[in-house]
Amino acid sequence: MGKLGKGLVAVVALAAAAWVGGWFYVKGKIPQALAQQTAALKAQGLEVTHGPVTVTGFPFKHNARVESVTVVGKQEAAGQPLSITAQIPWVEGSWAMFSPSKGQLTGVAETSQVNLTLGAAKLAGPLVLRNLRGSISGGDVVDYDLAADGIDLSLKAAADAEASTPRLNAASTQSGAATLKGSAGAGKASFENSFVNLVSRAESLIPNPEPGQTNLVTASMRSEWPSLAMKGQRDGQNRSGEALLPPELKITLSTEGKPDVTIPLRSTNSRVTFAESPTRYDVTWTGDSMGYAVTQVEGPLTMVTDSASGKFDVKGYLEKSTIEQFTPARLEAGQAPDFAKVGFRFDYKSADSTATVKATNDPSVEPAPFSGMPPLPSFDLKVDTGPSEGVIALENGAFNLTGVSAQNKFAFSGPADVSGEIANLTAKIQGPLTPGEQPKPFAFEYDFDKVTLNEGAWDMIDPTGALDRNLNRLRVAFSGDLLINAPLGDQEAAVNAMMEGKQPIAPNALKIDDVTIDALGLLAKATGQAQFDPANPNAPPSGSADVSLKGWQEFLNSLVNAGYAPPDALAMAEGMIGMLGRDGPDGAKTFNIQVSQSGDLTVNDNPMGPIPGFAPADPADQLFPEDGGSPFEQFEEEPPMDQDGFPFDGEGPAVEEQELAPLTAPETEPAPAEEEAAPAPETEPETETEAVPAPALVDPAQDTPLQTEQEAAPVEEGTLERIETEAREGAHEADQRLQEGVDSLNEHLHQGGQEIREGVEGLGERIEGGAEHLRQEGGQLLEGAGERLNEAGQ
Repeated sequence: MGKLGKGLVAVVALAAAAWVGGWFYVKGKIPQALAQQTAALKAQGLEVTHGPVTVTGFPFKHNARVESVTVVGKQEAAGQPLSITAQIPWVEGSWAMFSPSKGQLTGVAETSQVNLTLGAAKLAGPLVLRNLRGSISGGDVVDYDLAADGIDLSLKAAADAEASTPRLNAASTQSGAATLKGSAGAGKASFENSFVNLVSRAESLIPNPEPGQTNLVTASMRSEWPSLAMKGQRDGQNRSGEALLPPELKITLSTEGKPDVTIPLRSTNSRVTFAESPTRYDVTWTGDSMGYAVTQVEGPLTMVTDSASGKFDVKGYLEKSTIEQFTPARLEAGQAPDFAKVGFRFDYKSADSTATVKATNDPSVEPAPFSGMPPLPSFDLKVDTGPSEGVIALENGAFNLTGVSAQNKFAFSGPADVSGEIANLTAKIQGPLTPGEQPKPFAFEYDFDKVTLNEGAWDMIDPTGALDRNLNRLRVAFSGDLLINAPLGDQEAAVNAMMEGKQPIAPNALKIDDVTIDALGLLAKATGQAQFDPANPNAPPSGSADVSLKGWQEFLNSLVNAGYAPPDALAMAEGMIGMLGRDGPDGAKTFNIQVSQSGDLTVNDNPMGPIPGFAPADPADQLFPEDGGSPFEQFEEEPPMDQDGFPFDGEGPAVEEQELAPLTAPETEPAPAEEEAAPAPETEPETETEAVPAPALVDPAQDTPLQTEQEAAPVEEGTLERIETEAREGAHEADQRLQEGVDSLNEHLHQGGQEIREGVEGLGERIEGGAEHLRQEGGQLLEGAGERLNEAGQ
């Protein structure tokens, strides 16, 4: 062999040695790369450990098999510590020559074991990864791009788990094709995941919702997502992300012993974004359209509700401390939430909305016993609204439920056909929930503006056609402040407050901002204010109000003609209004109502007596004494009474008897006692003047004198005393009858005023009843929106 040949051999040998050395060099670097990658994952809250690493594939590739890989993730979920441990039997990958930081995941054991601990609940089960593959690269920062044909996770509570307390019983997730992309390291992380045919299910043991039942029943929620795309990032404790919802997802709620409730949620371009900080979650939910449907079966009645809205926008936040107040451990212990630590607010807007309810009654099905649901006929209800907006919030111990909508149309078909429209509808309820030393503000408002009803509805309400068929405005607006003495839901605190003579919720000041009834030809308006004593619930309020009535005579006449009021009540009402009212502008009657601190009521300076429903001013007669003692201490046993209402001890008259002086001249000696009385003289005593005979009683029928007792028999001893006693009793009876007459007159006057008030209140109830279905459906829409937002946020 020549020098050239020997040189070539030397070069090849040197190259071979270098290749071998390089291969073993990379082989040695692979465990170091694994160590760097596991350290990067640890910085993101993932603990990764593994067993021996075997590298094969010499001379052209590096195949590594990592045995016994364990991944542990810890975080907080629903206010409870969450720990997940996955034990993977083996993982295989390949690395490029001289690039130990870049590897391909070529295989994973298909079945692994997962253990989950959520609070006191412990679950375990298999994790199946079908054909997981992809790439993993990096050192201090790990980049991954993985895909799988399917992912199945099924967890169940241990067989010996405690079954007598509420707990999570099972959880599962199944997915078809999935992609997992992202990076982690240097205190930051990002992800972009997608799933097809994702199904999740959670099963729990909960208290039986049936009244009077104390056992636990199984309840579950199943969600089906045809597709789900998510992306997000994390920087330290701050996270943010976005989810694109599918055109339709289905939620099924199941409770043992009850029919399933399935809710398909439909949306277009529906996106949920969230941002997590150490203390709260910020959430938005927007889309071009959103709708849902619910089917419920209760006894013989099947109700199908289908609701939808146009372009919508929901923005809000949720404090993490809120979740801690509703943990299973607190609920299990019967602890009421501390609403001072509950905080959330969601503002919503919708371009329009539609809700339909179809109820079908099956008479062949017996209703459940004690269901409390009366038999209802089949009916259809449809509600359409224009632009709507509102607030659902509980912040700083105070709640805020506000809804405003325009162009509200409703149609009801059932035993009768009713349809109509409300131009503008406003509902507002705001107030405190947490106790405090000082009163806190509250507000209440319902406003129905320009209500119209179809002729069929009017014919049902007023077949006679006597009523004015205009419903222009119905508004009730109050404000003021309340003193909260017991937290909401804390029954023990409420009882303690009542035993101390305090109401759990005590009004302090009330302002009548506006009461307007412009309907059926009557225009009634009222404003005013009242002051209460929160420390003494029995004390009457003091305050004033101004009321005006216009068109009241025509209104009262129409009520009588329609059969809603008897004619005598009309005459009494007209008399009361005419007597007490003052003439105002445009023929209106005005009333200034004053209530003094002692509870005396005056109307236009006319005294009307004490306002009903409140105890006298004497604290001894109040249910809750001012000294804070027990309300039962004042009910001492009272002595028995005789027939005249005087105390009686059971042995004799309670009032000592006294002799009555005879009706004789002063110089006449008193008659001797009965036991010492002398026999009557045989002859009449001499007198200086003749006795005057008693006046004769005349029989009105015969116009003839009646024989008196004095004419029938001589006057006996004690007659004068008896006459005096009878005279006293007669005077007492006359005085009593006079007082009864005065009381009866006052009662009739008070009853007349009460009938007027009841007539006006009854009118408001009948008018408001025409829109009751709309208010109920609106409340369900608000509640449904809150539930869907929570589900999307979770």
